[in-house]
Amino acid sequence: MKTLLLAVFLLVMLPTMAQSVVGTWKRVGAIVTNKDGSMMDMLAMTEKMMPCTGNITYSFLASGIQRTTVPADCQKRLGDMAKQFMGDARYKLKGNQLTIIPDPTTKLPVVTYTVTMSGNTMMWVMDAAAQAGTPNKGKVKSILLSYQRQ
Repeated sequence: MKTLLLAVFLLVMLPTMAQSVVGTWKRVGAIVTNKDGSMMDMLAMTEKMMPCTGNITYSFLASGIQRTTVPADCQKRLGDMAKQFMGDARYKLKGNQLTIIPDPTTKLPVVTYTVTMSGNTMMWVMDAAAQAGTPNKGKVKSILLSYQRQ
């Protein structure tokens, strides 16, 4: 809960800095808020089931490519799921709107996040109602992802 409160504070109180997403990042938070107000810490749940996922990094290249690095032990455990859900993607950043465009073979939807950056922290907020084709759209209200620059 403290992580969520800090994340909300950062989103509301800190301005978006003119920083670049280019670089390597590690996800340090993933909070799903449902329409009924319930919340789930998806990162903690995932890392509890598969601790190796805590070592996944995301590199944003200046060319508009986002590369996901999944440790070898995690690739073995996740199998094809690692390729589908944690594969490389394209991205576009326009103002504070970051659009992730997955490889079309994954059949994952394009998703746009509102990005806030401060120092070595990057926060993404996804409003489920504003997304076309997002899974669990009927239940999920928003997703808050937080990253630390590596």
